[in-house]
Amino acid sequence: MPCWYPANSELIATWLMLGFNSDLLVSLQNVLPLVLMGTAFLSLCLSLGVAFKMGFFSLCVMLLSIRPLLKQATTQENDIFLAAFWLASIAMLLRWMILPKRVYLLLSGLAIGIVLGTKYSGLAYWGAFGAMLVVAVLVEPKGARRLSALVLAFLIWVCSSCPVGLYYYVRNWAVHGTPLFPSGLEILGVEVFQKCSDVDFRGSTLMSHVLD
Repeated sequence: MPCWYPANSELIATWLMLGFNSDLLVSLQNVLPLVLMGTAFLSLCLSLGVAFKMGFFSLCVMLLSIRPLLKQATTQENDIFLAAFWLASIAMLLRWMILPKRVYLLLSGLAIGIVLGTKYSGLAYWGAFGAMLVVAVLVEPKGARRLSALVLAFLIWVCSSCPVGLYYYVRNWAVHGTPLFPSGLEILGVEVFQKCSDVDFRGSTLMSHVLD
């Protein structure tokens, strides 16, 4: 059965299998995202004016006290992967607000695009990031950023995030009529996209094919 579920994190796992012809290193796929999460967390602390020592201490407490982080660090689950790139996108957005260089917004869009292509819930994060981008521009002092700057920021966000995350949704919509295949979508009791209940959800993920 083809893979229909967003698979950015699983693609990392396949790279870890190259050259070994086995799944020996698959369980290490969350190690680098965990490092990225810590780096993004420290970046957020420093951008908010928190002293490095205090930020590092807070990071250690977070990593050691949140049980799912330790539990999933050596598994093939993608929650750490999603959280790491979500934090990275917010860290880069904050850096862009402080020092408005387009490279920060580009990296932020790339990170949130990876979140979008990691799991279906990434779609909500992607939309939330768009709202945060609007707020980030509007909270600037009056006249600091014109409407053209907002449009440009959105173009950079869309162009950097869509290529690495939106592909799965467009393909599913084109092939099956629902971007969330095999899941559906219902809003206030109204079915927007029909659910394909006869399809095995796990069987539609890339990891199921990698580990079989």
